[in-house]
Amino acid sequence: EIVQFLLEAHPEAISAKDKRGRYPLQVAIESTSPCYELILEATPPSVLESICPRTGLFLFQVPSKDSFLTEAQAALWTEISFRLLKKTPTLARGLAANPDPWIESEIFKEIQIAKMRREQETGIIVNLERRLEQLKMSYKLKGA
Repeated sequence: EIVQFLLEAHPEAISAKDKRGRYPLQVAIESTSPCYELILEATPPSVLESICPRTGLFLFQVPSKDSFLTEAQAALWTEISFRLLKKTPTLARGLAANPDPWIESEIFKEIQIAKMRREQETGIIVNLERRLEQLKMSYKLKGA
C-alpha cells in the first residue's frame, strides 16, 4: 500500500535513479521485493529498455552476471525476466544486434580505463610543461 501511495503521489519517481544509478525497478528486483510487480507495471518502456550502468546489460540480463544467487532468487529473476520481455518485446531485438553484451561491456570498461589514464597522463604532461616554463623563467631572471 505504501508503494502504491508513493507511485500515485510521485509518478515521476519511477523514472528517477538513485545515487548508484539504479531505477526503482532495479532496486526492487535486486532486493527481491514483493512489490516488484507493482513497480514493473508502473515503469515506462524507456526505463525497461535502458542499460544497467554497472553491468552494461539490459535489466533482465543483470542476474546472469551474479553467480551468488540463491535458487529462490534465480527463480524470481527468471519470472521477472519473462515479464520484462513480455512487457517490452523490443528488448529481444536489441539482443540480435548485440548477441554478446558482456564482451561489449568489458571492452567499454577497458575504453573508459584507457581514457582515464590518458587524462591523467595529459595532466602530468601539462604540469611538467608548466614546471619547465617556470624553470626557464627563473633561469632568465637569474641570468638577467
